[in-house]
Amino acid sequence: MLSHQMFADDLLLFGEASENQMKCVVESLNEFCSTGQSEKLSLWKATHLSFAGRVTLAKSVIEAIPIYPMMSSAVPKACLEDIQRIQRNFLWGDTEHKRRFHAIGWDKIIVPKWMGGLGLRKLDIMNNACLSKLGWKLQTSSTDLWCEVLRGKYSREPVINIQSCKASDSALWKALDALKPTLARLNYWSVGDGRGIDTWSEAWIEEGIILDQIIDIPQSLRSKKLYELVDVDGQWNWSLFEGWIPKALLKNTTVILPPNDEYGSDERMIIGENKHQFSVSNMYKRLCCHDDAEANNSWKRIWKLNVRERERINYYMGDLHQWIATNLHNTFRWNGKGSWCDFWALCCHCIWNWRNKELFEENFLRPPRPVQHVLKLIGDYMSATSKDDIIALRNQEVTMIGWSPPRELFVRLNTDDAYKEHVVAGCGELWRVYEGLSYARRMGFRQIELHIDSISVVRALNNSSSASSHGGTLLKQIWKLLEMDWIVEISHTYREANKCADALANLGCYLAYNTVFYDACPTQIRDIFSLILWETLSLE
Repeated sequence: MLSHQMFADDLLLFGEASENQMKCVVESLNEFCSTGQSEKLSLWKATHLSFAGRVTLAKSVIEAIPIYPMMSSAVPKACLEDIQRIQRNFLWGDTEHKRRFHAIGWDKIIVPKWMGGLGLRKLDIMNNACLSKLGWKLQTSSTDLWCEVLRGKYSREPVINIQSCKASDSALWKALDALKPTLARLNYWSVGDGRGIDTWSEAWIEEGIILDQIIDIPQSLRSKKLYELVDVDGQWNWSLFEGWIPKALLKNTTVILPPNDEYGSDERMIIGENKHQFSVSNMYKRLCCHDDAEANNSWKRIWKLNVRERERINYYMGDLHQWIATNLHNTFRWNGKGSWCDFWALCCHCIWNWRNKELFEENFLRPPRPVQHVLKLIGDYMSATSKDDIIALRNQEVTMIGWSPPRELFVRLNTDDAYKEHVVAGCGELWRVYEGLSYARRMGFRQIELHIDSISVVRALNNSSSASSHGGTLLKQIWKLLEMDWIVEISHTYREANKCADALANLGCYLAYNTVFYDACPTQIRDIFSLILWETLSLE
């Protein structure tokens, strides 16, 4: 039985799949539209709003309306083009009787703000991003209603691997089939037991790396699953990799825990900020090929100016990048309210506004003291946006950084990573945390002070989340260790207080891939250890 939860103003129409019933539905929709329900912007005429106001409404109303149907259907391209035409006309103030000048091309407007656009979205790509979420859920065995319906209609398998479409298949299924190569390019496997991963034709070492596309696989290994590349001790069988896999890929493989039945099933993950949950906005960014490396710092500064939106919009309408950059990143001395870039931005807006009023208003006079007028506007805006008028001044404190002994009944575990001449020691900080905690557990310690000099690793462990593309399995095993019956206190430490671990990590750059245990202090770090011990005793 299908059920549909509706809001108070939702409309649900039922009918049989016939031409007469479809005509009835169309007539009902036309009648609904004729009542004025579809005129969402009737109260906000384009001529009554600033350009900044029209941009805001174009995003929040016109662009938002089709998102819901996009999540479960392929909207016809002609329909999407009509919606974007309405959006463009409203943005520039076009009417049925008069067309205004479009100062900037639409292809420049629909790029993100940090790349010099206004952040509006291209609806056909947005439709693909929305449908990709449904395709992703199908591939990851989701039990959502739409997924169950599609599985029941097109496949008997618990997990669908879309192969091809028939002419009689629905437009939605055909759209999902067309998106399959895109999803395959943007997802990878987090290794668990290694039994569900095609070793050579799927990405598992790193995002986008499929081995049989970049190197020749030996014939004797082509039929092996990932779990078959592990030796009897549960470690990677490096002898199977040597001689034909580049060293860079071998180094990347050391990042990954070898397959183990204790780690559970392999998990498919999507490339992006949030690896475990599908993000439509992130998929849109990927489909548009927007790269964070292309971000323009000047545009970022403009959209963070402490002025109104209409002042920020003004700088989008020109092409004076050098002049803008000079004032955004200036080193001028400034004793007025706010920062110089805020004052400069508001000055430009006021001068432009005064110029227009002089042209079109007969009795308009500029303020007699323009600088003071602008300063007063800045002060008023800062007062309106300030959450607290009282600014608490913090006293500066000088802290001596150095290694300190653990508290009574605790042991200290310091970890560090190293990078020497393009050689990474082991698999990075996560692997060191995992091996260190496992060793401490085997040694019988139950109260641990874990000091890590990577703030991102500390956040990942404390927040149970990660932005790493290949550390998912490691993190899961670390979290399992942390949930055991012992006390592990995680904290960030500076490298100056982590010198021994730093020296050992540097030493690891020149060792093999296996874990090395020292019964005595290595000669390479004996002097460092002695110095730290002397400093600690001196402070005491």
